[in-house]
Amino acid sequence: MKLVIQVVLLFIIAIVISTLSNYGSGHAILLIGKYRVDLSLITLLLVILMIYIISHYLFIVMGSIYNLPSKIKQRSQKISLIKSRNYFNTAATNYFLDDYQKAYTEALKSMNQNVIVADKFPVLLLAIDALYRMDDSDEKISVKLDKLAAKFIGEERNYVYNELSQINKAKNNRLYTEILTKLT
Repeated sequence: MKLVIQVVLLFIIAIVISTLSNYGSGHAILLIGKYRVDLSLITLLLVILMIYIISHYLFIVMGSIYNLPSKIKQRSQKISLIKSRNYFNTAATNYFLDDYQKAYTEALKSMNQNVIVADKFPVLLLAIDALYRMDDSDEKISVKLDKLAAKFIGEERNYVYNELSQINKAKNNRLYTEILTKLT
């Protein structure tokens, strides 16, 4: 709709300019240094209009170029989120198919993506439950819990610690308690 209005306005401007050009007998003289440019009034108006249109679209292009890094960053974050969710879906599918080792590895891949901690937290819970159901030795599970705890840094660790401690109050799971000690 915006394009249609612009085209109609362009035609109206063209009609007005062509009508006025029949009656316009004015001249404009531009003195630039030692040079002199003689123009009719209509030609001067057309030159000014063309300069305005070119500068308008030039500013639009420059604004788009200026915003390009933020758009690239947003697109990268969106791609990371999609990859993380695909890995999480695969991990959940493997978990429900009783393939806990694949569920754990897919959960790790999901947490390796650059997403916010709120998106990593359900994956962490799935990975912990997959570890709980594995038939590995305690040493292997401890190493795997270290890998999980290493995925969170700074404020993410505090968030995960607080959320896991609330869940651990209800479940009282041995692995939750162990990862809580690794997060502190």
